[in-house]
Amino acid sequence: MSTAKVRQGSLQIVDQKKIISRGSLYVAQARLTAMMKWVWMILAIAVANPVLYLLSIGVGVGAFIDKSAGPAGIDGVKYLTFLAPALLATAAIQGAIDESVFPTLEGFNWWKNFFGMNATPISGNQIAAGVFLASLVRVVGTVVIYWFVMLAFGALESSKAWLAIPTAVMAG
Repeated sequence: MSTAKVRQGSLQIVDQKKIISRGSLYVAQARLTAMMKWVWMILAIAVANPVLYLLSIGVGVGAFIDKSAGPAGIDGVKYLTFLAPALLATAAIQGAIDESVFPTLEGFNWWKNFFGMNATPISGNQIAAGVFLASLVRVVGTVVIYWFVMLAFGALESSKAWLAIPTAVMAG
């Protein structure tokens, strides 16, 4: 048995080639597993954020702006329709920041997870890619929920409004 191929420790056989080729997926899996501890909070924020913002700014402030601009809005676009995509992109950016900054601080300062990961065959690039992939999963979930709330508020008037989803994900 070659040590380059298989390594034994802690009563477990580790396939280094598999770890080297899929290291970022393992890091993402670890991050997503950690996220499951507060999944209800993530879902509550993903729903409450658009509802509160669209109610207060989109509907509340929008009523004043639409009233002064007329029933057609400004250049035929209602304020809520104008504002909603920006709020969608903002939610994506905020979710991406939350899921990349805090895990980085956790990995280097608080729990020092990244030092343990780096002691394995997982490289620093794979750790960074894994954190990015986990962040991407959260951003996609947040954006899709936000988009459906926008749909419920009537903020999406175009048949191509679904294109806001990949655009916001790329922004995040």
